Order: sequence, then structure tokens, then C-alpha cells
Amino acid sequence: MDILYVTSEAAPFCKTGGLADVLGSLPPAVAAGGDRAAVILPLYGQVSDAWREKMRWHGYTYVDLAWRHEYCGLFSLEYLGVVWYFLDNERYFRRGALYGQMDDGERFAFFSKAVVSVLPMLEWRPEFTTFRNLAYNYDEEDY
Repeated sequence: MDILYVTSEAAPFCKTGGLADVLGSLPPAVAAGGDRAAVILPLYGQVSDAWREKMRWHGYTYVDLAWRHEYCGLFSLEYLGVVWYFLDNERYFRRGALYGQMDDGERFAFFSKAVVSVLPMLEWRPEFTTFRNLAYNYDEEDY
């Protein structure tokens, strides 16, 4: 099965708590069991330069959110048998902290819409997608 995990954090890239531990370990375990796993998360300012240097750029799109027409870049790297996709937007993700910003609702609404927007840019089409700590669901008509 081809599984895409969508999350707001995953170790070792960015972490505030247990969610990052789970999303940093579950996809590699699933991949080790024979399924194809990928994770998509924001490219936060906290993602180290060492990880950024290993990333490959796939392209960009624009995401409409209310009156904003925002850039969204797509990067990836392979680690522990998993493809890790990162969504880039400095307005929303280049912050001093992952959470606790006045506009967190807007930031993660953007992230949710951006995930759907970049699905056609992925190198494969997931059979199953699971969103972790995000309030958005989509179906085939969304992409």
C-alpha cells in the first residue's frame, strides 16, 4: 500500500512533543514492513541546514487562502526508507516556534490547502492519506 502521512511535525526534522516522535518512527516502520510510506510537513525555520542540504526541489505552486495568493515550494529527501516532503512558505513557517503564533489557524489552513495543491507534483499517488493534528479531509475531486 502507498501511504502518505500529513503532519505538522516529525522527528528528527522538527519536534515539540510526542506527535513528532510517532511521525518520525511510524512511517519508517511501515516502510520496513514492505509498504511505501511518505510524509509531508511544513519546512519550518527549525529544520536544520544539514537536512536542507540533502533536499531536492520539485517545483512550486500558488495557494489561494482568502485574499492571499501564496507561494508554496515542494522539497523532498529520502531518509530511513521514507520520502519526506516539505512545503515551503516563509510567511507561515519561518518563525521562532512551530506553534503558538497569533495566526496558527491561518497557517495550518494554508498548510492543509497546500498539501492538496501539491499532490499532483508528487512522484507517486498515495492510496491512503492520513492527516495528523490537522483539521482537513479531502477526496478524489480535490486533485
